[in-house]
Amino acid sequence: MFEKSGNRIYKDILQVTFVVIIMFMSVRWILIDKQEYQLLVYSDVFNISVFIGCFGIFILSILIKKFHASVRLETIFLIMYFSLGIMYLCIDPISSTPDEQEHMLRAYGISRGDFIAEINSSGEGGGFAPENMVYGLKRGATSLKDMYDNIGMEASDNEVFMIYSNTALYSPITYFPQSLGIFLARLFCNKPYIWAYTGRVFNMITIGLLAFWTIKIIPIGKYIVFIFLMLPMNMYECASLSGGGLAFTGTLLLTAYVLWLRYEKKGKINKCETAIIYILLLIVASCKIVYAPFVLLVIMIPRELFGSKKIYIFHIVCASVMIFTASAGWVSIASRYLIEYNEGVDSIAQCKFMLRNPLNYIQVVFNTFMYSGEWVVRTFFAGSLGYFDVNVNIFVILMSAFNIVYVVLHENLALSDVLLKKYSFKIPSILIFCSVIITIFGILSSEYVQWTPYGYNHIEGLQGRYFFPVVVPALLAVKKKQITNNKTSVRCYCGNDAYNLIIVGFVNLLTIITLFVHYI
Repeated sequence: MFEKSGNRIYKDILQVTFVVIIMFMSVRWILIDKQEYQLLVYSDVFNISVFIGCFGIFILSILIKKFHASVRLETIFLIMYFSLGIMYLCIDPISSTPDEQEHMLRAYGISRGDFIAEINSSGEGGGFAPENMVYGLKRGATSLKDMYDNIGMEASDNEVFMIYSNTALYSPITYFPQSLGIFLARLFCNKPYIWAYTGRVFNMITIGLLAFWTIKIIPIGKYIVFIFLMLPMNMYECASLSGGGLAFTGTLLLTAYVLWLRYEKKGKINKCETAIIYILLLIVASCKIVYAPFVLLVIMIPRELFGSKKIYIFHIVCASVMIFTASAGWVSIASRYLIEYNEGVDSIAQCKFMLRNPLNYIQVVFNTFMYSGEWVVRTFFAGSLGYFDVNVNIFVILMSAFNIVYVVLHENLALSDVLLKKYSFKIPSILIFCSVIITIFGILSSEYVQWTPYGYNHIEGLQGRYFFPVVVPALLAVKKKQITNNKTSVRCYCGNDAYNLIIVGFVNLLTIITLFVHYI
């Protein structure tokens, strides 16, 4: 028995070592043909970063192989999310992600109580902030040295009006974690970049805890949710001041909570659970209006849980009023900040074209995926980061895609005997598909109206990360239901194979090293 156990250990070590070698070679492939990085290829900084990354993936692989079968998936997520998230925080300078400068100014304004941005004489949204608030930020050209040089800079007493029309469009709820972090940081120091990094930390922690809860309570597709939450592009967003991570996680949590109530809730819904429903509906309806259709999922909650038909109708009416007020109310406010950024954009003309020529608009959508389908895939799998000037090795895209396909095809859906008796996917699938289709239409139409010049035969400004909130619910709806009877728990591992978890760590570390070498 000892010999058999020893052989298995040797086999695991060989497999993990192979993964580490592939990782090392992949990092070399990233930079070997880039002339601007030739001085770094054999430098101490580069070799040290590669060594640390490979050593980290080696330790992570051993731990996952040893403990993954005895630790719940949500716990593994929490460990990996914060371990990798701290790395993303450390190697991404402020303003390295798209529009982070504007996110920073918007969150700062909210922390001061400016929930609705002001408008200057040119019709641009913004607010007053210290004149050196964004000093040293060069958008895509910002480096870690810039952060090091300015991290101790004190905020100026002189305030000027700074424009952030593109982020003034978003509800204050979108920036709640970031604004809270900045507000608390402002109580203890007067340094803008400390404020910004504190906002990042609060954003990452909030999203991590919500995601942990999502994986914990969702009765089906735990592993699918885990894989998408740990995609490098999502991790990159969650470690920034962007509100995209909260919108994605909030949508997933609403889906998970509704499924939990439908399949696992015992007895009637109490006041706390009712309040949670309303809070999640408010988050989804407010963060980004294009994801608001997912509030339809609340119809999946069984009427019996509310005790009576009268109470059920009462909550449906109240939730509908709240959702309409939150969505329509903020749209009316945000419309003041709509600016046609690209030359040739005519929002009114685009809307008329969509309404009068629906078949032609469908052709525009088809052309878009034919014209920029590769770009959508790249920005979904973190192929292009920063201001689209940080190109991650294609190995990251291939490994991430393989991981998703493998998990979707092989994950079992573990439910208890009690749940199997009332297990039905017909109605939820229809509702999920309606939410997904309406949301996709909203994403495409918003980019067509705001960013695409009038007369173009394809949609401009589309990015793969915009589709994060719709992919997971869609997969849960279409996935072949491989039911596994599990009387003791509702754990949902992809067999007993830990290599999917190792790949998750691998692609994230590879992405982190790429970013580090770019911003050093």
